Amino acid sequence: MGIAMELFYFNLHAPDLEKSKVFYKEVLGWEIGGGSLGGHVNNTNTPCGVGPGSTTNTVYFTTDNLKASMAKVEAECGKILSREFYEGIGPAAFCQDNQGTRFALQEPGTPEMKKHAADVKKGRKHGDLFFFSLPIKDEAKARIFYAVVLGWTFGEKGKGGGLGVENLKGPDGGLGCGREGHHPSLWFRVENIMDAVERVKGAGGSAGDIFDAPEGDMCEVVDDQGVKFGIVQPASGY
Repeated sequence: MGIAMELFYFNLHAPDLEKSKVFYKEVLGWEIGGGSLGGHVNNTNTPCGVGPGSTTNTVYFTTDNLKASMAKVEAECGKILSREFYEGIGPAAFCQDNQGTRFALQEPGTPEMKKHAADVKKGRKHGDLFFFSLPIKDEAKARIFYAVVLGWTFGEKGKGGGLGVENLKGPDGGLGCGREGHHPSLWFRVENIMDAVERVKGAGGSAGDIFDAPEGDMCEVVDDQGVKFGIVQPASGY
């Protein structure tokens, strides 16, 4: 197996930051405050935040050499959309793959951030990230792109059409084959799926039907500003 580029950070974007703070506190128990935009979540195992913007999600993957990783993206027919430098964190690049799916690359630029990037762990409590998924149409093209750019290796396709990444030490993730859209899906652990659905609705969001999967009971939901995400009551062993 190769060395996989791990999830560094993720953001849920919505127009109104203060509404996001209230919603995710109620539904996922997030304590939000701090960071340059005031939207950093302080009590999750996987560092994350909420911030002003559209209703899409952003995932950042760690690279120890941003310039070399950007060159791989372009060599595999992806694109570099923009560059950014985050004070106290380091340089980042916003990219899209060879099918239009968007993700970001982050090079840790300080000893503290390098330590954070090396100390990846999977969350096990209510509100932690359970799984991330990047939507793709062409499975063969995606396998090659993410193997070259992020060093990912994949198992067999699941019943739902997903490809799980085999060599991640941190939060689990994969590719959603045949999924619509160009932005990642984020799924979060909850202690009780029925209670979580009611909390989503009570906070002004909406929810689809609860469905069974090998990983547990799941439901796709939308917050009170139109941000889509998923909740999971994990099965035993997950």
